Amino acid sequence: EKFAIDAKNQLDKVVLKEAEVREKFAKLLKFYGEDPKMMSHDFFSILSAFATAFDVTKDQVLAIEEKKKKDAKKAAAKMKKQEEKKRMKSVMVSTNNSQNNVEGPKNSKKISWNDADKSGNGSEEPPKKSNSDK
Repeated sequence: EKFAIDAKNQLDKVVLKEAEVREKFAKLLKFYGEDPKMMSHDFFSILSAFATAFDVTKDQVLAIEEKKKKDAKKAAAKMKKQEEKKRMKSVMVSTNNSQNNVEGPKNSKKISWNDADKSGNGSEEPPKKSNSDK
């Protein structure tokens, strides 16, 4: 008789728990907008498929974002290299111009022997030394 009483008490607890679980499951179905008569294994199959698809998609999105970051970094490095190349070319051209420009700046006045010769002989040639200069 004690066994029957203990078993009945345990069964009553299980029946109450089962009713509580059914009520909670009905609320869960309503929350997700599913048919309230849907079986639990159907619902959890859908939920499992969603979770799997979500994980796959998340991994794809992360891979795309990582590729974009790498591409942006690569493009920035390429741009920096091109700018450095232009800068070096500019420096080299500037250096070559200053080394090759023995006449001085482009706007400088060229002095002829006429200007330098105070004797006013008008010659483009340097003045010849006279006997008195010797």
